[in-house]
Amino acid sequence: MKKNFAHAMMLLVVMSLALTACNPFNALPSGPKVIETGKEVVTGVLGSYNDLIAKYQGAQKSASDFSLCVDTSLGKLDRLEKQVSTYLAADVEKTKAYRQAYNNAKSDVEKAQQNYSGSTESLDLAELQKKNALPDTMGGGLTVMVNSLTEAPLAPVSEKVQLSLMDTTNESFNSIQACGVDWNSSVEAYNVTRNQASGDVVGRVAEALKVTTLPQTLPYFKGSGRAIK
Repeated sequence: MKKNFAHAMMLLVVMSLALTACNPFNALPSGPKVIETGKEVVTGVLGSYNDLIAKYQGAQKSASDFSLCVDTSLGKLDRLEKQVSTYLAADVEKTKAYRQAYNNAKSDVEKAQQNYSGSTESLDLAELQKKNALPDTMGGGLTVMVNSLTEAPLAPVSEKVQLSLMDTTNESFNSIQACGVDWNSSVEAYNVTRNQASGDVVGRVAEALKVTTLPQTLPYFKGSGRAIK
């Protein structure tokens, strides 16, 4: 009897060891970690993708808003130029130089403005950059127009005209400055996100937005007042 009991106990021990060695759940601890890591990777890629889209669209809106600022200021300055020009007929040479500088800058700004005929969502910032139609260039051209009104050698005009000239040019400068600050904020956000994104994410974002490519960087508006070339 004792011999049979000992034999049974030995059998139970052997079976227990065998089951422990064959336990399929021994490998489970690494499974959840792999799955969790995969989710983090997917979440990170999607986050980068969505963030880059948001920053690009933010830059689109800022470029569109800047175009609106330029368009409004362009109308005011153009109307004022026509008023002031009536006082310059006596000084033909000075008037000619003044109008030439003004009209050259105006032509370049209007040409750049033609690229904003579509909706904000359709703006291709890379194409605008190639055509010198981003805010940094348009703002410079508008500044040339303002400077041609205030710094060119003009014939004497009445006090009322001069005061109107000062008010309009100051208003235009302030408007462009405010829009330029908004553009620069969007540029900073876009540039940081763009340079952190992988090439695959950049390609997929460009495809989703239906644009040629995403610029590596967008230029800041500096308000330098340089002429458009």
